[in-house]
Amino acid sequence: MVKLQFLIIVLSIMATAHSQDSRIDSIPLKLSNEMVSSSPGPVPLSQKKARQESAKIKAANSKLAAKIQFRYFIIKAESNTYGYSIYADGNLYIQQNTIPGVAGTRGFSDTVSAARTARLVIDKIKQGEVPPAITLDELKKIGVH
Repeated sequence: MVKLQFLIIVLSIMATAHSQDSRIDSIPLKLSNEMVSSSPGPVPLSQKKARQESAKIKAANSKLAAKIQFRYFIIKAESNTYGYSIYADGNLYIQQNTIPGVAGTRGFSDTVSAARTARLVIDKIKQGEVPPAITLDELKKIGVH
């Protein structure tokens, strides 16, 4: 039997084989499953191993993100509010019509708040945080909400 030390799910790897520059069309999303496969069933990794694996994934994501050009655009959302779209190497990566980290479906009241949040999200992606989770405290620090 083969025991897997770490199970990493790699999603969204869309490297273009036919492209001359072999650019990456989206960031490979790597998530730690935090489980070890063995018989008779999955066993949780120790917290230390899970943190180590999470750090490795974050470092790998950061390295990949450094090679990608990110741009954001402010978009109109429902009820005279705003959101943002983030593009990675020219391909839509995130479209956010609501304020992340806040319950409900309310958009940003102004374009400045949407732009600040989009830049924060891009910074988190560049630091290897995929998906980039935004907290209420982080929104407050950048003057949003």
